[in-house]
Amino acid sequence: MWTRGETDALDRIERDYPNLRAALSSWRDAGETERQLRVTASVWRFWFMRGFIGEGRRWVEPLISAAEGPPGIRHEMLSGAAFMIGYQGDYERAAELQREARELARTLDEPVRLGRSLMELGMTLAYQGDVDQADALFEEAEALLAKPGGDRRLEPVLRARLAANGGDLALVRRDYARAAELSARAVELNRDAGNDHGASTALVNLGIANAQLGRYADAMASFRDALRLMSTRGDTFGTETCLRGIAAVLAFQGAVEGAARLLGAAELSHETIEEELGPAERDLDAVTWAVIDAAPEQHRVQAALEEGRSLDLEAATQYAMTDA
Repeated sequence: MWTRGETDALDRIERDYPNLRAALSSWRDAGETERQLRVTASVWRFWFMRGFIGEGRRWVEPLISAAEGPPGIRHEMLSGAAFMIGYQGDYERAAELQREARELARTLDEPVRLGRSLMELGMTLAYQGDVDQADALFEEAEALLAKPGGDRRLEPVLRARLAANGGDLALVRRDYARAAELSARAVELNRDAGNDHGASTALVNLGIANAQLGRYADAMASFRDALRLMSTRGDTFGTETCLRGIAAVLAFQGAVEGAARLLGAAELSHETIEEELGPAERDLDAVTWAVIDAAPEQHRVQAALEEGRSLDLEAATQYAMTDA
């Protein structure tokens, strides 16, 4: 899960994606549910990272009520479905699926799998505003990972993710100093675990916290480090998030046209991916837009926004890394 080497696998899926679409359609029409379950459980990270969240959800939704397939495969499919659905802002539905995944994980007697389910449900509940219940679930996950037994190969990744979730939770609480502290620790733990996705996500959280604290140079460094990792992996969703973060720092520093240009590119990507921003991203975005809307010479700002919408993600990334 989110470990080094996954980029090559995602690249292979993308190259063969027309054939995968055709296969999924054929299996759907033939009623071959278990084959669909197995494949969707394997490729949902591709849909999430490469900007196909809406399409991925449309493939997975009809399979949720299916009973076919081994429990481990169904658990992975439910986790992936909840992940994509949550990133579309449907937290109630995501939590429902994560609760089912959690109970399924309990029957499998796999501590690492259950720990993951607890953390995923906790983060969704935090996004719904129930931070106390999220805290309790994170504590349960931490205690579970301390117990011996089961396949522990992914334990370092999950421990790093637990630290990252703590930073996420602090952002939801708008405790930016605590979020910065926990996110910095999560960056190092994820790097040690070989989890580039986790490291880049923690860098984004660190950037958001530092931007809200007025530490603009630190925030810019974190967002650009994250953008370098995410763009290299072809992480479309993560790249968009980084562009928004860099736009925020530029706006706070008075470079409004540069901020508008990056926001234009991010908004176009947002519409294509069919996702919703999380609470911390929405908070930062709201401040950015307030600065942009209050800027003088709005005709120049609007022109920059339109220029940004003409940029693809590669061009926007180059601008954010070098010219902004």
